[in-house]
Amino acid sequence: IWVDGSHQYPAIVWDIIYSYYHLNTHGIMFIHDYNRDDTDVKSAVDYISRIIKEKVKFLPFSPIPKWNHCKTCWLQKLELI
Repeated sequence: IWVDGSHQYPAIVWDIIYSYYHLNTHGIMFIHDYNRDDTDVKSAVDYISRIIKEKVKFLPFSPIPKWNHCKTCWLQKLELI
């Protein structure tokens, strides 16, 4: 699942939780704009990763070259919750 929607905290938290619970075990969710200072993405991702106990990982590049300045992180669902 690719998450790149609103950059405001409540909407990001909702998008991540909703997407995460729709993942199959070992499914992966990508979240764009993790490192942008003008968004709440990083704080929302860090908060959710503590709740679901999944480690945040990062792509070494952006899947879309013109967005290389925007870091994309990902979470993998390791257990069914």
